[in-house]
Amino acid sequence: MTDYTEKFQDMRWQKLRLKVFERDNWNCRMCGETEGSFHCHHLYYNSDTEPWDYPMNTFKTLCSDCHEKEKGKMNNLFTRLTNTVKAKGFLSTEAEVLITAIEDMIVLKDFPLQMMAVSVILKDEALIKRWMKKVFFDDAPPEDEDG
Repeated sequence: MTDYTEKFQDMRWQKLRLKVFERDNWNCRMCGETEGSFHCHHLYYNSDTEPWDYPMNTFKTLCSDCHEKEKGKMNNLFTRLTNTVKAKGFLSTEAEVLITAIEDMIVLKDFPLQMMAVSVILKDEALIKRWMKKVFFDDAPPEDEDG
């Protein structure tokens, strides 16, 4: 067992994971499963953060099957995302705009609606320009109606 996985035996982690399971009504957030073994899934890790020191919104209850799928799939998706951003010709400053947009995004409880909103936004040139101004010229005056 690695040092990090040993931390999952800590009482602080055990209490937190129970809070996550209760918050999610003991339902897998991916498939809706209500029975079986559940995992408290971290959405991300920081090397300098204890497993129990993340905000509650960074955990999801997943059943064993979905947890295994999620762990493998995310690495592939991050590689795909990186390759897609490069293939679309993004420079680092433009990729930073995309990251800032994602960081600023309001997370909706209605996931399909969230994805539809992201799709529409990424096709809206005026909105993308406003984000670029926010990232690079935070005190820039607002655009007039004609662009």
